[in-house]
Amino acid sequence: MSQILNELSKRQHKIREKWLALIGNFPERRPAFAPRIVVTEKQEQYDRIKIAFSADADYPDDVIYAWLLVPHGLKGRAPAMLCLHPTTFGCGKDIVVDNLETHMANAPENIRALPPEFFSGRAYARHLAERGYVVLAPDIYSDGERIEPGHRPYEPLNFYRRYPEWSMVGKAIWDNMLAVDYLCSLDCVDKNNIGVIGHSLGGHSAVFAAGFDDRLKAVVTNGGCTVFRKYLEHWSRLPLPPELAKDRPPVYCYIPKFRNYMANASIPNPVNFADIMSLICPRSLLYSGATSNSGHEGGLEVMQETWDGVFSFYQQAGVPENVHYHIYPGNHGFPDRARDYVYRWIDEKLKTPKG
Repeated sequence: MSQILNELSKRQHKIREKWLALIGNFPERRPAFAPRIVVTEKQEQYDRIKIAFSADADYPDDVIYAWLLVPHGLKGRAPAMLCLHPTTFGCGKDIVVDNLETHMANAPENIRALPPEFFSGRAYARHLAERGYVVLAPDIYSDGERIEPGHRPYEPLNFYRRYPEWSMVGKAIWDNMLAVDYLCSLDCVDKNNIGVIGHSLGGHSAVFAAGFDDRLKAVVTNGGCTVFRKYLEHWSRLPLPPELAKDRPPVYCYIPKFRNYMANASIPNPVNFADIMSLICPRSLLYSGATSNSGHEGGLEVMQETWDGVFSFYQQAGVPENVHYHIYPGNHGFPDRARDYVYRWIDEKLKTPKG
């Protein structure tokens, strides 16, 4: 068995190398660690604290804004969750803490028309704080308080001018590792029991972050897994020049270097989604989602293809019990019944005494 584990470890190393070649290497140095409190708001069951800390040692204007939720009455260190928001209309982290009052008046008409359960399904940061977790919910770059000045949400034009060889995926991983640094600095956090959760954009961001940060012991991706080639245009879009961008919808450029592989089906992908998820092994992983993705057929087949690869890796590692697959009927949402299962799974992984 030790020989098999050694071979799997080598595979993970090679996957990381190939993945980094696509998303770009991380900066050589972390920014100075100097978090500051912006505002503190008392809620019924927890304090909601907006914090800010630097994301870039070379550009001081690149600041991560996040909500820190600290439950009342903590005794000793508590488990913590990094909560990554889905794609939003510019409200970013506020959607996962259920703090949308100031946003709805300026929201697009189609957003204002959505039923309340749409938004409650995305308030998983609030729900987890109410279950006793210390929660950190940051804005992803280009959403919330991190939208570039003069640009729209998910329009990272300045970023690609600064870092033409990097990617939004690489940037998000880096920022989320800094967020884990912050959680580990808190006296109220049990550093051995930190997890990450996200839906949709937040779901694959959770997987990507955990692939490089083994401090994340329990990983939940809901509606965030895919097969890269099935969504070629989505993953390999290129940044638009400013003169074209202003007259078109925002273009969120995940991994520009993917274009060479996506545009030519005869060139195999350097990595697939199952490879990236296997970087989490042997840690606990919950792969959750609805049978249909955004109303399109084929969502279940996409999930199954990726799941087969992930489960095979965990099985070879001798820990198939550490990866779980949860499918529920519906479209691209996170309904009550799915969240209840997910929250109980997180409790089992981070609250249950070990040994």
